[in-house]
Amino acid sequence: MPKQNLRYPASSKETGAANRQRSLKVPLFVLACLLVTLDIFRQSLRQGHLPTYHYPTATATARTPRLGDDCLLVFLDVGANIGIHSRFLFEPQHYPTAVQAHSVFDHVFGRQRDNRDICAFAFEPNPRHRSRHQQLQQAYEDRGWRYHVIEAGVSDDQGSNMTFYHKTNDRDKEEWAFSMVREKPEETPEVVPVIHLTEWIRHHIVERRLPSRICGQYNNQQQSTRGSVVMKLDIEGNEFVVLPNLFASGIFCRHLDVVFGEFHPGTAHLFNRPGSDVVNDNHQGQIQIGNGRDAMLWFRGLEKIMRSIHPKDCLGRWLNFDEESYLHDGVPLPVGNIKQEEPICAGA
Repeated sequence: MPKQNLRYPASSKETGAANRQRSLKVPLFVLACLLVTLDIFRQSLRQGHLPTYHYPTATATARTPRLGDDCLLVFLDVGANIGIHSRFLFEPQHYPTAVQAHSVFDHVFGRQRDNRDICAFAFEPNPRHRSRHQQLQQAYEDRGWRYHVIEAGVSDDQGSNMTFYHKTNDRDKEEWAFSMVREKPEETPEVVPVIHLTEWIRHHIVERRLPSRICGQYNNQQQSTRGSVVMKLDIEGNEFVVLPNLFASGIFCRHLDVVFGEFHPGTAHLFNRPGSDVVNDNHQGQIQIGNGRDAMLWFRGLEKIMRSIHPKDCLGRWLNFDEESYLHDGVPLPVGNIKQEEPICAGA
């Protein structure tokens, strides 16, 4: 019978010794690598050849300030004349008969609003009102109220100028007919700058930084997180191009709570234009209004469209009125600095 080489299981002592030998190989290898790396690092340190690490830098451009920054409540007085509507807002106690304006401001901004939460922007192209606006701005600034004057007309185009005319028979009405309509040859022309109102609102109001502190008491929680915007629109015919642009751009439905004002059918024909896409017979941008009756029908149609959209899809509301109960103001500007007398606002 041939002799067989039988292999018996190793004893537990032999097995343990073999495992220890194998397990030592890994840490010894790692230790050797570390020693080599340390030696290379030490030599580099001695020779001044340490590697340089370049961390990525931020590429985002810095945010540019907006005129509406830190404004919770915004009033856009477009066609401000002498700024009386801003006084209705900041000083309602002096103008008790401005009932319609008070109703809008109280409904949108609240009765417990604080003037330090408000920013008013007065768009007025008539240079003869410049001194009045500067005085009003300074008087309000002394009280910690923010009133900004934008010396320009508004349209749906950017960078162009328009010629307005000083009337000869409305000096006693604060030149409220200062417009593009020339009724008499002796009326004085005035070339004024024009801004694209929709884009201005998008940049300075929609993209504004909301305040970190709130001074008034507001029941609507959304108001303290989104803010509110009211616009008055009295621009002597330019509403025929401005309102459709505000509506079509989404600014009216998404970012304006209430727009109130009046329209001027007698000046509508001044804004007639052929449109830009004549080649494709599309005539996009065309305005063709023949007379006052056509203008009335055109505007009533736009009103119906704006009012027909469901409230859940459109925030904005259009109200056809203009409060002119205090044409010449007649109330002295506030005097004195009260900034230090105001209570501290929440979050300050």
